[in-house]
Amino acid sequence: YNYLFYSLNCDFSQECVSFFSKGTTIMHSSDSTNYLKQPLPPKEDQIIISDYLDEATKKLNKVIENKKRQVDLIEEGKLLEIFNKISCGINNKQFNDSNLEWIKSIPTNWKERPLKRLYNITLGRMVQPKPKDEKSLFYPYLKAKNMSWSGIKLDEVESMWINFNELEYMKLKSGDLLVSEGGEVGKSSFFKGEIENCYFQNSLHRIRENEENNCLKYLYYVLFYCFYIGEIDKV
Repeated sequence: YNYLFYSLNCDFSQECVSFFSKGTTIMHSSDSTNYLKQPLPPKEDQIIISDYLDEATKKLNKVIENKKRQVDLIEEGKLLEIFNKISCGINNKQFNDSNLEWIKSIPTNWKERPLKRLYNITLGRMVQPKPKDEKSLFYPYLKAKNMSWSGIKLDEVESMWINFNELEYMKLKSGDLLVSEGGEVGKSSFFKGEIENCYFQNSLHRIRENEENNCLKYLYYVLFYCFYIGEIDKV
């Protein structure tokens, strides 16, 4: 039976079963399995092959599990390193108590201020299905679904009508930080000019630097850490 199991689970067998399947909503294999042809070595060889594959798959599964653990440890190490730097900085030795729930103390020369006082934050616009007038233009836009920590996902980019008086103000510029307001709240991506004349939906906030002494990259890592520890959900 083990040999049959491995035979039926190979790519070719699965393609054959899929090809002969019947049904519209749910795929039913009907009697396709009955007519599927398989290679048929002597029974002794089938047993040897099956026993070998049993051991091989066990070893591979252990390797996969170990890799997953390694990835988890790397992610934990990444979060720890980010936390250490966004809360302690580099080479700071004097600290004061913090009023933030997720940080016990911060360097003495640091401050605590709400984001709205440090950055220009703009909520995106609602999708407009029809043009307001003849001056409205049809341009691509980004939404929460396009956000990922590794960069903007461009596989599903839609377009909407933009009013003439919003063309410049709502247009994205390279270096803008986009933060999800809907879906996975807090997930952020930098816009790097991947799309020309690109705008953003009201499931996103656009953040731009307001003062010369503020850095969006630092904010990105603060958001990244707060997102993964669930701090953003508490706001």
